[in-house]
Amino acid sequence: MALFGRGYRLLAARRAKGQPTDDLDPFGRPHDQTIRNWIKVSTNYWNVEQKYGAKEAQRRFGGRQRQITATEPLEMVMMDHTQIDVWSTVLDEYGNPVAVGRLWLTYAIDCYSRMILGAVFTYERPSLNSVVECLRQVVRRKKFLIDEYGPHKGATDGYGKPSTVIVDNGWELVGTSFQTSCEAANIDVIWAPVKIPMFKAYVERFFGTLNENIWHRLDGGLPLTPRDRSLLDIDPTADAVHDRERIQDLFWQYVVTRYHVEVHSGIGSSPTLKWRKGLVKNGRPTVDDPVVLDTIMGITQDCLLTAEGVAFRGQRFHDPAITTQLMSDLARHIKVRKQRKGVTSTRSIDVVVTASPGNADQLYVWHPDMRKAIALPNWDVNYKKGTSWYLLDKIKKFARRENLAFHTPEEQAEARVAFLAAVEGAPLRGKYAERKRLAPFLDTTPQLAPGHEVIFKHLERSEDIAQDLAAIRTPEDRVVSHSPRRGGKKATAKAVRTRAENRRKKSEDGAVIDGVLAPEEFASPVHRVTSTIPASTRAAPPRENQISAAERLAELMKQVEQESKK
Repeated sequence: MALFGRGYRLLAARRAKGQPTDDLDPFGRPHDQTIRNWIKVSTNYWNVEQKYGAKEAQRRFGGRQRQITATEPLEMVMMDHTQIDVWSTVLDEYGNPVAVGRLWLTYAIDCYSRMILGAVFTYERPSLNSVVECLRQVVRRKKFLIDEYGPHKGATDGYGKPSTVIVDNGWELVGTSFQTSCEAANIDVIWAPVKIPMFKAYVERFFGTLNENIWHRLDGGLPLTPRDRSLLDIDPTADAVHDRERIQDLFWQYVVTRYHVEVHSGIGSSPTLKWRKGLVKNGRPTVDDPVVLDTIMGITQDCLLTAEGVAFRGQRFHDPAITTQLMSDLARHIKVRKQRKGVTSTRSIDVVVTASPGNADQLYVWHPDMRKAIALPNWDVNYKKGTSWYLLDKIKKFARRENLAFHTPEEQAEARVAFLAAVEGAPLRGKYAERKRLAPFLDTTPQLAPGHEVIFKHLERSEDIAQDLAAIRTPEDRVVSHSPRRGGKKATAKAVRTRAENRRKKSEDGAVIDGVLAPEEFASPVHRVTSTIPASTRAAPPRENQISAAERLAELMKQVEQESKK
């Protein structure tokens, strides 16, 4: 209608100037409803494609293709995230409510039988941690459900090793860590097209089932739209009474006692019945040793192993005896040309490491000869057991802010300019040491209480088919997978432009005074102030003629103002 209005105003302006229009002129402006009717009767696939693109036209008018189908259990498993429609209470370490929030649910569903194979509830946004924890739950027998509900017609029997997982394009799922972990576990990955929820119809439909049967019925639920809740003066946060444990129990109670045993409209059978028939016919792939799987699934990347261990995300993982053994075993992998030439210098070896996304207690170094992962503990004496990487990152940012407040960038610039004057223009090549780290905070991650004992037992069943892992079976060394850049050629071109722009800004922001590069913290756009006399032949100025630090800083600020005016 806006387009039609602009065209009619243009036509009216030409008519007012006496310019020729067309054979149909003059005519009055049609009523708005007439224009709406014209637009309505002209709507079709081609018009929508021209206005909104082929993807939107296919979504509105295109016939749906046949959904992904599996021929046996665990052939294809879909995974997805969602923020559940219910407010819950956040408890402190003593069990007292301290806040309210909405949980994120990461779950996995079997495409063949619609069995729920894993579900993880967290207050953090979807991450590699929640994905890996869900996969760990998928491959393990769910003893906590068997203890609570017993066999219950086989509704607690959903576990096994998937052949293929279908995921979306979230950052935690397209990174190298997830790809490398799945390759090591011999699990194929299919990434769904961007903004095409119909590709993962099974998980999307289950979200609606949970809203209808659980979340919208609870106190603190969100059954209406935000506008409707505002009109009805409904505040769900005031009704939040359920904590995470309660919500998780309600979820599994619904899944075990209703969803798994009632007839599913999509398959014409109950998920449990179809699951059992599929296992009897095709067997159940399982992981031979789930503990080994834990050591190769997580944050995976290439690192350097030295005599001081492995540095990873600001933490050092080291044990003198373990590091010595690893350095000795992997000595044949040393790249001689990359080694330091000093007699007392440590050797460095390229290794593939894996860290648990949940906590930074230890790091696993892949041993290519033994075909297993070797654990290196955290070397920091102030590190508290069970601390997560997320909390460590928050601590680092807090320490950085605290140090900046203690010693501001302006004070840093003044002190460094004074230091340059004190050394009479001598080149300053060393950088300031890293800021001190705060002692890690206590984490609320559940830990085993003293006296508890964990016993791992392998319970075999007739339909179980134990499978080893690709990382152990393959004789080649493990490598970190690198997928194409997300966004294709446009993202690559944008990254090139961004790097060039950053280099340009850095060259403008870095002030060189008598051959000395100012620190990055001095963010003023000061350009180079150099001398044509070589530094080696230039005599030091007499001390009586030397300007003070305050005067030199004032001179620099004056240059900044002049450059900004230009």
